[in-house]
Amino acid sequence: MAFVALSNIPHQPYIMLGIFVVIQYLYQISLIFYNALLKNVSSEKNRGQIAGLGDGMGSLGRLVALPIFLPIISCTVVWFGSPGKTQVFLPAFLLSTIFMVPLLLRFKEGKMNKIEHQENIYRQTRQGIRKLFTTHKNV
Repeated sequence: MAFVALSNIPHQPYIMLGIFVVIQYLYQISLIFYNALLKNVSSEKNRGQIAGLGDGMGSLGRLVALPIFLPIISCTVVWFGSPGKTQVFLPAFLLSTIFMVPLLLRFKEGKMNKIEHQENIYRQTRQGIRKLFTTHKNV
């Protein structure tokens, strides 16, 4: 997205919109794995708090990024090319990668038991939904 924003290719806004849609789609898919890994980094009693902490840290990161990138957005700092908002994409990508890679390398999903029959999957899903209303209320 950063390179497309800084280039002069034709139909740039449409390409940027397409890339944004793909990024959002991939982000939403990543939440499936985030939720699946919650049981590896929390217990049943504090799972809701850990999920809230992760969401809160994401929000805090967005708030901290605003003053960091404000000089770039206001055109007082120009790193390359023409000044403006498009200059934010590349440094934002680099900073987020620096913070994400150690976490991606550290947390791994544990081995799962294979479920042989489809009826077991449905039964376990129903039991999990029931637990949300009885024992896992904080989730």
